[in-house]
Amino acid sequence: MSSASNCMGVVRRVILLCSRENTTRHNNMSANILTSLSCKNVNVVSNLVTKLSSRLGNVRLSSTVADAAKLASNVSEAQPPPEKKINKAMLAYLERAKAHDSFILKEKTDFQIGKRHLANMMGENPETFTQDDIDRAIEYLFPSGLFDKAARPIMKPPEEIFPPKKAAEFDLNGRPFHFLFYTTRPQYYEMLYTMVEEMQKLNAIEDDMISQNVAPKEKLDMGASDWMTHLELEKFLIENVDEKHYEYFLSTAKRLAEHPWAFMAKDTIMKYRAPRTSLIQSFDIPDVEYDAEGRPFITVSDCMRKTARGEVTVKGKGSGKITVNGKPMYIHFPRAQDREQVSQY
Repeated sequence: MSSASNCMGVVRRVILLCSRENTTRHNNMSANILTSLSCKNVNVVSNLVTKLSSRLGNVRLSSTVADAAKLASNVSEAQPPPEKKINKAMLAYLERAKAHDSFILKEKTDFQIGKRHLANMMGENPETFTQDDIDRAIEYLFPSGLFDKAARPIMKPPEEIFPPKKAAEFDLNGRPFHFLFYTTRPQYYEMLYTMVEEMQKLNAIEDDMISQNVAPKEKLDMGASDWMTHLELEKFLIENVDEKHYEYFLSTAKRLAEHPWAFMAKDTIMKYRAPRTSLIQSFDIPDVEYDAEGRPFITVSDCMRKTARGEVTVKGKGSGKITVNGKPMYIHFPRAQDREQVSQY
């Protein structure tokens, strides 16, 4: 029944088209009708259209599937689909992203070339030359007397030197992906939103436990970690955070961490804490010895720097004076900066 009714509907539409004046448009529309049906229905309608066209001499109709497809293709070629326009903001982003990717690619290439040259200078295999080897080679080849480590020469991969770029935050039409896009700090405010949401959940849990007269059985252990510094937070969010917003982040995070049931939100809290780095290098501490006067001392041998060798003796209950080969330190270290480096240890 459905096939027959569909066929009759198509025939009625073809007759209606035939009664109009624009014959070319009739043919195109009838072609679209034929091609939109299944193969079974098209064969039935083709037979009906053939009989109909024999009685209508003033109109030529497409009676085969091939003719219908040909007409449909002619219509589609005559009217190409309009090109989708790209928003200006997206075009600007694509240009900046392309320039940044080209810059990073060039820097990576230069880094690999420099790494191979450095390995050859040190007599090492470039294929197995690691970042630790690079750091040791730079420290050996470019000994620096600068006090601040950040001012000393380094050689790191470009990804660690240059800050990452954000991905596109809007589609081709300029619609933003993030629901907090127009706050200008979507990641920052989403972080605060998450903290407040966790706090509300903990408050509900606390109210429920108080009604049952149940106290928290454990306390949040944040271990050897600290809240992210201002710079670390900016790198984590890939957004600029001023001092005011950073202080607000700290106050919100501390309030969440001080909640009696904060251990239930440990994953959220620890996400914004950084582990403390140990500044003490592991090495074998020599045994304490005593001189004839009973004063303790420690002697460290084989202290090496390039071709120089030395031996250091640290005595307890001393005067604080430093001598080199029995002479005052300023004779061997005339520069004040060198003496400061010796004195800091």
